[in-house]
Parts: sequence; C-alpha cells; structure tokens
Amino acid sequence: MRSLFQGVERALGDETRSLHRLAGDHETPNGINERIRTTWFDAANSEALVTALDALLSDLK
Repeated sequence: MRSLFQGVERALGDETRSLHRLAGDHETPNGINERIRTTWFDAANSEALVTALDALLSDLK
C-alpha cells in the first residue's frame, strides 16, 4: 500500500503533465477506470466537482 501512494506522489509532482494526462497514463486502455473517467466525468459532472472542491477549499481556508 505504501509503495502505491509513493508512486502517486511522484506522479503528481510531475508538473509537466496535466491531471488529465496523468489519469490516462495510469489507466488500462479501455479498462474500467478509463471508461468511468471518459463517460461519467462529462462537462457537467466535472464542473459540479470543481464547484464542490472549490467550496470545500474555501471553507478550509
């Protein structure tokens, strides 16, 4: 478990790749994660997530 999160830390630290690219780089092509990301995270759901996370961040500040 520890090595999994160490790998995530390294990947997220690479600021040359967008989060979209990072997600794609860590998914099996046509696998479950890719299918959920590309169908469920449409523009409306992505905007709702951004709004919710921004509100949460604002509350935490």
